[in-house]
Amino acid sequence: MGIKEEWLKQFENEELKFFVLKAEDFLEILSEEEIKLFNSWLERHEQYRISKGKKPSNTYYVVNKDDVPHIVTKEQYFSIIGYKPL
Repeated sequence: MGIKEEWLKQFENEELKFFVLKAEDFLEILSEEEIKLFNSWLERHEQYRISKGKKPSNTYYVVNKDDVPHIVTKEQYFSIIGYKPL
């Protein structure tokens, strides 16, 4: 099994859907060349989405679970914010 398949399996098992990286930390560890490469991946991703008839990117609210340790499950979070999944 390749890395891609391992990641997809892990994401499915843990019900994960997104990568979230704190930009400040991420950019601090990358060289200029790595940032250029990462930027090219972002552009490639945007072009892929456009080719699928989607917006180039989505906007999300991200909650750091460390900031709200009393919220244990996503269902609890949804209830607190009044979100009802379709």
